[in-house]
Amino acid sequence: MRAFIRDLVIANDKRAYTQVLTEGLSDFDLASRSKEISPRTLVIIGECDGVIPPEQGRELAANIPGAELVEIPEVGHLGYAEAPDLFNRAVLDFLIGA
Repeated sequence: MRAFIRDLVIANDKRAYTQVLTEGLSDFDLASRSKEISPRTLVIIGECDGVIPPEQGRELAANIPGAELVEIPEVGHLGYAEAPDLFNRAVLDFLIGA
């Protein structure tokens, strides 16, 4: 898994990746508008996410009316790769429950 993630990051264009992380996301904050989201919403967080801390995911889900929150235990930021069975089950359960 570590090799897979390393290879994903290495494959990124370094200049573009750096620009997105430093310029593109530095002022990107739509938290104040999250209460305006009306479609059914699923928020999936990783218990050990070091990029977007789980508390922020919980806060986002709490601010979106009727949002469903799934926390995947023992995964970081790439839950879809770290625990694909749990991630896919959460998404399918959400979609089937539509």
